[in-house]
Amino acid sequence: MTKIDDQLAFSRSSVVCVLYKNHYRVNGMPAINGKVSLLAGAISCCAAALAAHYSTNSANAAEPEIVSRAPAASSAVDSIVWNLPFGEPSTLDPPNAPTLSGAGVVSNLCDALVTIDENYNLSGNIATFKVVNPNKIVYKIRTDVKFWDGSPVTAEDVAFSLKRAAEPAQIVSFLFQNVSSIDVTAPDEVTVSFSKPGEMFNAEMATFAGMIMKKSYVDAAGKSLGTATGGLMCSGPFKLDGWKAGDSIVITRNDAYWNKQRIPLAKKVTFTFVTDTAAYVQAMKAGEIDGSYEVSPSAIPALQGINAGRLFYGPSMQSIQLQVASPSGPLADLKLREAFQSLIDRDAIAKVVYKDAAVAQYTALAPATWQNDAREIYAAAYPEFEKSRAFDVARAQSLVKESTYQGEPIVLAISAGEETTVRVAQLIQQQAKKVGVNVTIKQMQPLEFSEAQYDAAKRTGIDFVLGTNFNAAQDPLEPTGFVYLPGGFYNLSGFDDPEVTRLINESRQNFDPKERAKMFVQMQDIYEKQSGTIPIVSQRTVTFLNKRLAGAVTSFGYLSMPALAFVGSAQ
Repeated sequence: MTKIDDQLAFSRSSVVCVLYKNHYRVNGMPAINGKVSLLAGAISCCAAALAAHYSTNSANAAEPEIVSRAPAASSAVDSIVWNLPFGEPSTLDPPNAPTLSGAGVVSNLCDALVTIDENYNLSGNIATFKVVNPNKIVYKIRTDVKFWDGSPVTAEDVAFSLKRAAEPAQIVSFLFQNVSSIDVTAPDEVTVSFSKPGEMFNAEMATFAGMIMKKSYVDAAGKSLGTATGGLMCSGPFKLDGWKAGDSIVITRNDAYWNKQRIPLAKKVTFTFVTDTAAYVQAMKAGEIDGSYEVSPSAIPALQGINAGRLFYGPSMQSIQLQVASPSGPLADLKLREAFQSLIDRDAIAKVVYKDAAVAQYTALAPATWQNDAREIYAAAYPEFEKSRAFDVARAQSLVKESTYQGEPIVLAISAGEETTVRVAQLIQQQAKKVGVNVTIKQMQPLEFSEAQYDAAKRTGIDFVLGTNFNAAQDPLEPTGFVYLPGGFYNLSGFDDPEVTRLINESRQNFDPKERAKMFVQMQDIYEKQSGTIPIVSQRTVTFLNKRLAGAVTSFGYLSMPALAFVGSAQ
């Protein structure tokens, strides 16, 4: 089996279905608080391990079973403690919550227009939909949906929420780029019209971009909306019961929820913000934390086979990457950026650091994001990048010598406290040193790190950001708009290429998956040659679940559905 076959085999196993992808490529999720203790001996050992490639066959043999959901729960449960290992959300305001922590909470609170299951199958939710033509979608609003305060969800609330999400200041506004109007066309109907066809739009309405809030509550809350003091007013299966800043968020079951199949089994869920890996591992072993998504790979050895619970590995569209943080500075030199593509041993990082919960990745977007209907077109373009970006110290040294680099520090920012991220950063630092590049690691507090993804002022003096990129829907066009369009929220380096812009805009208007794939390959060939992103590995979703519980969604689909509604007693 070749490397690309191995990568595609992983992609096939991890993308269980088709249509939906919400990868809010919120690039660089907020990471972890707390202290990290790494013994010099362990670092040295890990660095030595990274010096040698591991074979594809041995990697395959070690692959864990990939599942999208744990066995079903048997009955209700009073309380669950669920940890957010990337820290406290900066906001729960849906169109501005495209982070693993923010979306991980709000997806249990606020109903979206349409919904997905754990395999990304798309269906109606609080609305059914009819694609009248490529320029018009009509949403029929259910009449039995009520907000937590008992008032009905109206077409006016729906139109208001979508218009608000489309405002330029909102992170998800890119998804509304081709929308020309959002109108209430009947008491229970909202019509969305497009100036140009938008193939992504309906699937994205299953994400935080399509979540509905009560208009009068939003107006009254003002700037405090989505904060610990301002709260929310939604119609989802859980209610926001309390948010103690810096400590926890509590949500409680909405017993009047309209969808009887999704009434939560748990009466109460308490979200904790324990970001230190050792601390939450200990809490899981002691039964103080019942579950968590995005368990750190560094925690896997300590949690495998324990009596308190078990780990699940699920399909995911997440990846770890370095992103150039500024259009100026030493990384303005393309040769130096290309050197980083060759100095990183991706295979070994996946094996040694991620404990087989990841595979090497060679383009900005993981193969798992490729749409199944045109996978062969995406796959044909991939080996070129795999070959040109293979681990090659001699090539990296040569590129550094050809560049204008003069030994100045390259500042690499990470979110403080998460052991795996620290290890990856330190290993990159060591590999860079071998080719004559001086990397300095800057640990930022999670909230500051999260804000740095979209606030250039917070990136002053930073050259690279090491973080997470994810898709919520299985469509490469979702993240490309955020990253490669001029003014995109996560276009950190100021990338601006007219041909890429044209291809992004035209492909979003094309409903033929094969034609879109061909256009994507063209744009990818342009932006990848600039090496504004240094891909490292594609991850799997790693979930911990206490043995007393069952029913958890274990695919990355959890981020766009009320996943905790299904968690209940295993007995």
